[in-house]
Amino acid sequence: MNNEQIDVVRRILDLADTVKEGLDYADVKGLEGDLISAIRMFANVVEAFAEIEEALPVVGLAENNHVQNAGASLKEALNDYLECLENSDRVALANIMSLSLLPRYEDWHRALDRALRPHIAS
Repeated sequence: MNNEQIDVVRRILDLADTVKEGLDYADVKGLEGDLISAIRMFANVVEAFAEIEEALPVVGLAENNHVQNAGASLKEALNDYLECLENSDRVALANIMSLSLLPRYEDWHRALDRALRPHIAS
């Protein structure tokens, strides 16, 4: 892997950590009933996730089935959460976040980390 790709790997991993912070913030705001703030942060989370997905081929992860499968599962949870935001359903938001979205995010993040961390450790 060249220096440019290693830089992209670092950025992907940093952005993936930031996605978690965004999810946590959206969760708190959703529970508080501040759906406008939750929506704004959730939009940032989705944008960051999309940027990571677009960068994966640059670092050779376009064909990594575990990362791709975890990403597809996370997309489903993101869509479910968005639907609840649109319906202003705070109870469903909390349930989806804790039972689906955060666990799927953790699976995706672990898959990314396992696939990418060795490249920056060397």
